[in-house]
Amino acid sequence: FKFFPPFGVVDVGGVRPSTHLKASKSSDLLLLFSEKFCEPKDYLNGRYIVKRTLFLMHLIPKLRCCDFVSNIRFKYFERDVLKPVLHVQCKTGD
Repeated sequence: FKFFPPFGVVDVGGVRPSTHLKASKSSDLLLLFSEKFCEPKDYLNGRYIVKRTLFLMHLIPKLRCCDFVSNIRFKYFERDVLKPVLHVQCKTGD
């Protein structure tokens, strides 16, 4: 089993940075993967959720090496165990 890197990252946050008064301290990012990431039956047998979780766990050590990251937490989107996400906090600038 091999993880293919995402081919893109898109900011899908609900609020655009140019539309609010204070600087945004959070953003929702969507990773775009090729069709090789999932097989057609991965949704039927739950393998998609396992692959998504394993990929997020694979990302944690790589993100910890980044100078701008201060904290990383594994969470569930809206408390749904079928939607694992990473909450990454960045260091604030001086």
